Amino acid sequence: QRQHVADVPIHIGECECGRMLARLFDHRGCDIDTGRVAPHFGEGGNDEARAARDIEGRIGRTGSGELNEYAQRIFVTHRGGIGERRGLPRELIDDDIGVDQFTRQAAPFANSAAMRDEEALRLLVEFSGTGADDTVFDVACGPGLVVAAFAKVCRTATGIDLTPAMIDKAREHAAAFALTNVDWHVGNVLPLPFPDQSFSVVVSRFAFHHFPDPLAVLREMARVSTRPGRIVVADMAASDDPKRADALNRMERLRDPSHTRALSLAELRGLFAQAGLSAPRETTYDVRGELEGLLAGSFPAPADVPVIRQIFADSLADNGLGMKTKQKGDKIVLSYPIAILAADV
Repeated sequence: QRQHVADVPIHIGECECGRMLARLFDHRGCDIDTGRVAPHFGEGGNDEARAARDIEGRIGRTGSGELNEYAQRIFVTHRGGIGERRGLPRELIDDDIGVDQFTRQAAPFANSAAMRDEEALRLLVEFSGTGADDTVFDVACGPGLVVAAFAKVCRTATGIDLTPAMIDKAREHAAAFALTNVDWHVGNVLPLPFPDQSFSVVVSRFAFHHFPDPLAVLREMARVSTRPGRIVVADMAASDDPKRADALNRMERLRDPSHTRALSLAELRGLFAQAGLSAPRETTYDVRGELEGLLAGSFPAPADVPVIRQIFADSLADNGLGMKTKQKGDKIVLSYPIAILAADV
């Protein structure tokens, strides 16, 4: 495609980042005067500079100060949360970054032992109280592991995800179990494309830390739930210690650019109250792993890998990430604390 920014011709490649830029350039009301971009660069810091260089390299254009500055601005918006002050539509940025990341993660995520853990899936299904007459809806379903687990015990199970590659994996997974009571949708979660009171159990696993507005998503989950019904959220729980929570979220944003913010258990409880839901029942468990295996299944920028390793090394002395990190031989082992919250509607 060919777009113009401040009368400077920009050629955009046919890649995910190129399509993202094209959508932003085409979005009416955006302030795209590149002459006013450069002064804002200092607000973003080095992470944004690396991200800007990465997006520029992937688009295949070099030597353009205008594009470089605009790429910086895009990632300052995403990382720093300051886009609203400049008229940039953050939802476009977050959606495209998420699709790009999860397209690459579809296969490793679908095959991850932690994600496929039968005991953890059984705990989720049983804790939800799902029975044979229930209709289940999984929000941000990824490769369909949760949908398939529920489909074995309920009447119907439906999944929605923004990433087509994830839905492709979900269909493959359901076919492997010969499940015929499942349905799949590619789409966004705000708003959910279903009428009020469509499902008796509405669940989301390992997705809330990706949502820029988790409260809005929870309200949408409640909207599409029947009365009576159940809302179930499972996600990593950040430490109640603000310093540990900040360190965890900084590390996760480096490891996975689609990460927004992991909430503490208290904050997750608070979402239910703000959404007008009853106080949820709760249970917790740990997803255990080791650092190099975690990195192998992630897609951080190459320059950020040693930074992530150092963050984990620094956490060993005082559990600085809230992940129970320990040195075992030449490995750093870790645990993601997972909380499941279930409320009756």
